[in-house]
Amino acid sequence: MKRVFVLCLLLSACATAGSPAHVFDRYLQAYSAGDGQQMWALSSPAVHQETQALQAQFLKVLRNPDPAERVPVEGTFGVTAETIEKMETRTFFVWVIQAIRRQLGAPTVERAVATMRRLYVESTGPNDAHIVYRGVDDREHRLHIRRVNNEWLVEDNPFFPKSQPEGQGQVSDDE
Repeated sequence: MKRVFVLCLLLSACATAGSPAHVFDRYLQAYSAGDGQQMWALSSPAVHQETQALQAQFLKVLRNPDPAERVPVEGTFGVTAETIEKMETRTFFVWVIQAIRRQLGAPTVERAVATMRRLYVESTGPNDAHIVYRGVDDREHRLHIRRVNNEWLVEDNPFFPKSQPEGQGQVSDDE
């Protein structure tokens, strides 16, 4: 009986495939591995649109005739406006994930992600949830997950963090 109880506890602590918690876990694993394609697939259409806005901002800086504005970005990221112009939004998203990884170093990204811990899932509606997690700064953070076409997707763009309102209540990881 005791073994059954322990097994039930272990199973209930795990994220169910397709749950907000599972999407969060997969998203972090993808970020740690530098898998921008997987992160894109786990991102909502709103994230895709915001990534287009980031691409436009990048192009604005890279097209700037003032070298003081343009050259630091070209040097830091090793890219020109012509390169970014040719990228589809998905390719640009993946490129940014890889650029961050190159700048910080893969071991730094992997160590940072390894310190992040999912604490609980907060339900904010039938199609919305916030994953409350402990970040590298040892503080609590929230990541918005939204159900789109019966699939849970990350609603917060990693490049445009948002402050989120408090949730309406805590739910299990199975939801």
